[in-house]
Amino acid sequence: MNYAQNTESILIKFCVTGQSGLGHIRRIGNVAAALVSAHPHARCVLLTNAPVAGLAQHERGLFDSIVVVTKSQMAERLAAMPPGPVVVDTAVIPRLALLADPVCLVLRETVAHRLPAFRLEAGRTWDLVVVPSPRGHWRPDPATIGARRVAHVNWIYRAAGSPAGDPVLPPRTRPRVLVATGGGGTAETAAGLRAAIDDVLSRLPAGQQRHEVIQVAGPRLAPEGFLQHADARIDVGARLDEAFAEADMVVSTVGYNSILELAGHDTPALLVPIDRTFDDQGARAEAWGPVLGLAHRADDVARSSAWIAAVLAGRQRRGRVDLGPSGAGAAAELIVALARTRAGWSFDKPMTDRGRPTPTAAARRATALFTQGVATPCARDGLVPGSITMPRLGASTLRDRLRTMGAPFATGPSLARAVRDALRGDQAGSRPLAMFHAVDEMPIGVARFDPLAKVRPRLHPRGGLARPASSHLRRAAALADRIEETLRGELGDHGTNVLLHGDLHAGQILAGAGTPIIVDLDDLALGAAEADIANLGAHLVTSTDLYVGSIAPGFLDVVGVLADLMDSDQLSPTRLALYGAAALLRRALKIGERDGETDRSIAIIAASEILLRLAISAARSTPPDESVRSRATSPASLNP
Repeated sequence: MNYAQNTESILIKFCVTGQSGLGHIRRIGNVAAALVSAHPHARCVLLTNAPVAGLAQHERGLFDSIVVVTKSQMAERLAAMPPGPVVVDTAVIPRLALLADPVCLVLRETVAHRLPAFRLEAGRTWDLVVVPSPRGHWRPDPATIGARRVAHVNWIYRAAGSPAGDPVLPPRTRPRVLVATGGGGTAETAAGLRAAIDDVLSRLPAGQQRHEVIQVAGPRLAPEGFLQHADARIDVGARLDEAFAEADMVVSTVGYNSILELAGHDTPALLVPIDRTFDDQGARAEAWGPVLGLAHRADDVARSSAWIAAVLAGRQRRGRVDLGPSGAGAAAELIVALARTRAGWSFDKPMTDRGRPTPTAAARRATALFTQGVATPCARDGLVPGSITMPRLGASTLRDRLRTMGAPFATGPSLARAVRDALRGDQAGSRPLAMFHAVDEMPIGVARFDPLAKVRPRLHPRGGLARPASSHLRRAAALADRIEETLRGELGDHGTNVLLHGDLHAGQILAGAGTPIIVDLDDLALGAAEADIANLGAHLVTSTDLYVGSIAPGFLDVVGVLADLMDSDQLSPTRLALYGAAALLRRALKIGERDGETDRSIAIIAASEILLRLAISAARSTPPDESVRSRATSPASLNP
């Protein structure tokens, strides 16, 4: 499916985290309302990690579907949806960088030291960051968050209007204090907030016209946040702004949306900040306190109590704040424009070579594997005929990483240590190959892995049956025969049947930030898990820009690290040696084609012969009742 070219086919996928608060949902609801109003044929879907609250029924109707899903599973659900921009409201969504869609971040004010958390993995950048505040109020550094473009759109808020119907609050009998604590954050945060507000309320004077306290207790508020000094608790649903207007004064936390909805009315407010992961409510309270009423200070409770008493006694009101036009419309137009362009965020990969899957099959394969947890980019049918569209990632390859770490290495242990450090990224023990090998639903049309498939054409380039004439090629042909006999004989019935990358090398792993990402799935196959690790190990020790030491010992050192770092501890060292022999033979022939018969290609064939002898010897020494797959020996134990 191609990307939208007109408003009739635009799909916008919104992601919010509303588990502890409702501000994200309210802000995105405002943007969706503006978008659908201006583009009636556009479609919106909403992914949220908690049931939607705080939106009216007509606002929920803006979305074709509302999906409740954990943050860790959002990217998988998005990948299975049709193309369209993904819009995230001030949240960190795992694996988002690997989607084949443009990505937009709506980012309200965030504490500076937390901004790097919003950087996408694998070197991907946000295609658009929408800042919902006036230009000059707050500006995040594009380099810190990794953004192609940062656009300010003014405050995104719901404009105060006429009441929707019956009053929200009970009939007034006394001066009325409305306490709006939102979701209250965690239970611990809610308890601390309750204690702070109860302390303020307990110090108010009790006269003939004693005040009435009504607490807004929405669905996210934990019982630990219930006020002791509340006369009533109510859930106002989507009508919080109307409740603000009906109160004589408001005590409120200092969330982005609460401040803007208070600004639209003339009710004085005491602003009580709470600790949030990304939000500096203290700074916001100090900025807005003089405008909306008063910023509460924990070390001066008497000040807050005296101020409330004065407001209630004098029935004081204040002026409404002119916020200017809501930025929801401008944000909606930027998102629609993002749906109509592919500039920057993607690239087209040709799929016209013989033997490669069709573009549609390749795109479906990549996305199907991604949705099963494999660390690989998604893909879509490309606009260029015969191609697929993929996200543009800027992470370094394993090869590039090793070059910056001192390659070429002279010994196997030094190369193995560098590989371990390069693949750890930010998550020690990440296992990208294990994700491949654990796939349950195999892609359609994947053939059995043949370790000699790229060897035979090089030995008999025109399909002839005659043996090659040179001694170098005769030696290689004899070695290929022995490897094939061994695969059919001693080890042929003990392999596993997992999904393999099929052609894994140091240029097809993006490393250095988080889980290593595996790319280029053109050679997917079914076979023994050891084949992928052996192929990567063979490539590493035969690339002279990475390694110049002894090949067979270096291979065993490297695959030992790879087996430990990237896959199961149940791998067979015997099978690693056998598949290593086949992979080294293929490398020797490929290098020989390019450079002719050299000392290097001859040394690689000799190393292949060593590994084959080790594999055969180890296989014959295995007790008949012991599966090769379950042996606990390490690859290093095969060293001669």
